[in-house]
Amino acid sequence: MLHELISRGALTALLCSAPLALGSVSKAQSSVDTQMAKADSAFAAGDLEAARTAYAAVLERNGDQSRAVFRMGQLSDSPHRALEWYLRYVQLEPGDPWGYMAVGDVLGSLGRVEEGLEWYDRAAALAPGERDVAVGKARLLARAELRQRAIQAYLRWLDQHPEDAEVWEEIGREWLRAGRPRRAAAAFEKAHSLEPSSRTAARLAAARAQAAPAGLLAFGYSRDSDGNVTRSLNLGGDLMAGDGARVRLNLGTAGIEDGLNTAANRTAFFSASWRPRPSWSLEASAGLTQLESSASPLQPAPAPMLRVRARWTAPRKGPRVDLRASHSAFGYSPDLTANRVVRTELEGRLDFPLGPLRVKGSSRGTLISSRTDSNTRGAVAAGLGVPLPGGIELMTMYHRTGYRDSTLAGYFAPRLAEVAELGSYWEAEGARFMLALDLGAGLQRVARHGSPAGSWRPAFRLYSLIHWYLAPGRHLGLELEGYDSQIAPQGLPSAESWRYGSVSFSVRWAI
Repeated sequence: MLHELISRGALTALLCSAPLALGSVSKAQSSVDTQMAKADSAFAAGDLEAARTAYAAVLERNGDQSRAVFRMGQLSDSPHRALEWYLRYVQLEPGDPWGYMAVGDVLGSLGRVEEGLEWYDRAAALAPGERDVAVGKARLLARAELRQRAIQAYLRWLDQHPEDAEVWEEIGREWLRAGRPRRAAAAFEKAHSLEPSSRTAARLAAARAQAAPAGLLAFGYSRDSDGNVTRSLNLGGDLMAGDGARVRLNLGTAGIEDGLNTAANRTAFFSASWRPRPSWSLEASAGLTQLESSASPLQPAPAPMLRVRARWTAPRKGPRVDLRASHSAFGYSPDLTANRVVRTELEGRLDFPLGPLRVKGSSRGTLISSRTDSNTRGAVAAGLGVPLPGGIELMTMYHRTGYRDSTLAGYFAPRLAEVAELGSYWEAEGARFMLALDLGAGLQRVARHGSPAGSWRPAFRLYSLIHWYLAPGRHLGLELEGYDSQIAPQGLPSAESWRYGSVSFSVRWAI
């Protein structure tokens, strides 16, 4: 009997308390809904800090509110924290492909591109044929600078959806970055025909200008501490030989005087450049230089000129390799011209990331021949660079150069020349201009043959290039160089204490 009374009392108490409990749950859910609406409103209004605070408050009350979890990933100021939020969202909503895409995008921003692509594949399995998945994967590849793979991903989508104007414009940008202006122009033209816009029209004009033939006119003036004054004129023209390949013909003349003698150097050369892949570029030029000097009784004679260069640049600011070979006359003074000084050189440069730094190194071997003798030179350089925001890089470099023998051919050939410097490089580009500035300052010392190294003294160098864009494919150029260093622009200083300065003005005009 007592047991029955207790049971009836418990049941009565439970029935009486149930409305109170349901009321508490209802009030809690109402509070979450109110806070969620407040957070969504702040997010839609662009008040991201208020939205972040409101979504965090929602998750304090209900940690499984999946939309709030996703928004916290979007609002995270750290990609690592965003990744944690998106992974949590995928656990809560395993059937939503957008969660997998969000994880893939963050992994791509962290440099884990292949992992990011795997997450996109999982999204594609959940939503086959979904535009956001297919195009998002192509965009991930484009952001990773994997141009060829990005283009292939865009093309797969366009094969099935040829009326997608936005994707035509995006693949046009990738073609342009890959050095294929003709294909880029065709893509921009298609995008513009589907959805006309001033932005697409401007990109179409830029691509057509890159593919068009162009003429080049350049004037130069230089002077060094030996009194050599050079005035030069160059006229050239180039055109596309195929998408990604250009050929150029250049004619030039330079008059040199040093107060006692004069020299004239006339050049004619043909050059070609080719980008077989987005990360590779090849250049080659061949021609003749005719040398004439009042300091020499010899008749003017042509000297062959040959230059070859291959560059490879890994995506995402990875390693860079630059290989060069050249054979040319050194006619930068009447004495060098009179002595028929010719340089044959091999050079390699390497630049690769090491954590937040970049390691830089180069090696160069040179055979120098003249009417009076032959010589060899070896040069190495090594240093570290620190990339900074805004296109700036700070560097510390050490250069070491040595000649096998001294010479009377008209250039300075020490047993050893060392330069230790701090430098900086800055590059900026706007709608109407491009500016590159390379500065270096430090100390240098020289050891002549048969003598110990001298004392350290200041060294300085400057290089600057400015382009003013007049129209697509048309610009004015100003180039400045200045050296008080054994790292000479021509590579053959004529004295231990040697200074050099030059200025050139150019016009490039696409037809």
